[in-house]
Amino acid sequence: MIQFTKNIFSKMGKIDIEENINSYIKNNSSNLIFFFFLFVANLFVYGQKLFFHLLATDDYAQLLTEGGERASWVGRWFEGMIYQDILSKTGGSLLYILPYINTLFGIFSFTLAGFLTAQILKQKSKFNIAIVTFLCSTSPFIAHNLYFNLNTLVWFSTLLGVYGLFLAYQSRFLGMIGFVLFVCAIGTYQTIIQVGLAIIMIKTILDILQTRSKRESWNSIRDGLFFIAFVLVALIVSDSINRVLLKYYYHVDPVQRYATAFEIQNISVHLYRLLEIYAIKIDFLYFKDIFKFTIIVIIFSGVCGLLFYEKKRILLKLVVVIVLFLATPLVTFLPKLFGIYMPLRALYAGNIFIAGLFLFSTVSFRLLKNIGFLASMFFIIISIFYINVFFYSGYRQTSSDIIRANQIVTTIRLHKNYENESKLTLFKIVGRKKFSVPGWFTPQEALNTDWSKYNVFRKFTDFKFQELDDENYKIIENKMIEKGKLIESYPAKSSIFIYNNNIVLFLDTKDINEKIKQAIYH
Repeated sequence: MIQFTKNIFSKMGKIDIEENINSYIKNNSSNLIFFFFLFVANLFVYGQKLFFHLLATDDYAQLLTEGGERASWVGRWFEGMIYQDILSKTGGSLLYILPYINTLFGIFSFTLAGFLTAQILKQKSKFNIAIVTFLCSTSPFIAHNLYFNLNTLVWFSTLLGVYGLFLAYQSRFLGMIGFVLFVCAIGTYQTIIQVGLAIIMIKTILDILQTRSKRESWNSIRDGLFFIAFVLVALIVSDSINRVLLKYYYHVDPVQRYATAFEIQNISVHLYRLLEIYAIKIDFLYFKDIFKFTIIVIIFSGVCGLLFYEKKRILLKLVVVIVLFLATPLVTFLPKLFGIYMPLRALYAGNIFIAGLFLFSTVSFRLLKNIGFLASMFFIIISIFYINVFFYSGYRQTSSDIIRANQIVTTIRLHKNYENESKLTLFKIVGRKKFSVPGWFTPQEALNTDWSKYNVFRKFTDFKFQELDDENYKIIENKMIEKGKLIESYPAKSSIFIYNNNIVLFLDTKDINEKIKQAIYH
């Protein structure tokens, strides 16, 4: 053991960092320059977020409240360690309020993840590498992710996981390092599982197309199954680490996160979820019909490319096409099979499949190659339009949330029963309600999200209050039932009820009106 340690330190002492960096730049200068141009192009694609310092109300509301036990409770032990043990103790968490730094890092992460995906898929043509990189990094899904500054570690984990998979495809030794990185990526954000599976699928299909015998085909399938096992074992290891941390470090029940996923359900429940996955329509906010048409063209060119690639092995290629069609929605929406909600920003694996279909179109005759290229370019252009409309709508939504909170405070102070805030004011918001600006339909709005709706009042108004607890709310509710008048949701006058400086704002009146009706009729 002593000799082994000496050997390691001896080897480390011989490493010349400067020489290694210079050697790497010399050997990879072409790729580095090309990546730089792709990165600069994406800076302009996401420029509105980058240069206009857009922050969501969620960023303000959730600032400095993430990390530690909460992150581990949702299966994200590595995220929790970074937040609690590194960022929060060094003041690094304050970086979240710097949109420029965060967005720059996010654009770099997704661009490099797309670039590495092209490398994993063994693309040599600069043209194909550029298309794959942009299909993976210029996307509505990424726009939804980049909009929230507090998703910084999501961007990091995507790059970390893709790089881990990239190393695993190089050699066994690098594969061990890649496995560790992939485990840490899962421990930060579990979407990397679908991303990894999508890359492995596309890589395996491309390998099968290049084989010349049944034995080579089976070897490609075997390698694909090995890397699927790589991802599943990484998930098991990450979950085990998470359980140990929860049980022995945070002293809480480690079962909670995956209680729904691991719960033994009736087969009909899983069958219903499976059918639901194949019936899902991705709800793009803008340009829905154009997106749908473009994706259909990409699918058509990609599938035709698979089928018409040479004339032999028709049966194998048909099997590959069927597997691709069945696996694409399943992999992309995999958590839904286990009853876990997936927001639009977590569908990054869909980008990988679109990039793969483009590559499939390039292996056949020139017409299909041209169709795949034009459709992919059109998809990228539409995505760029989407990204910029989305960011601008999000900016207007954040401004509206802040304005609306101040309007509500003004309405409260003008209420006939309002006293003042010199004495203790208790405030409760009942229900949810979307206050969308035109073109904005996502649920992440200050008055529609439980954990942020009070904070927007604290951070952007001068309203001094404490949250009204359930016991005191019950007193208010009984007073309203005794009064016997149905109320309307905000912004109606009756949506604000004040009694002894206890204030209730009703965004949703369904429950209270049902109780009032029952009291009236009985």
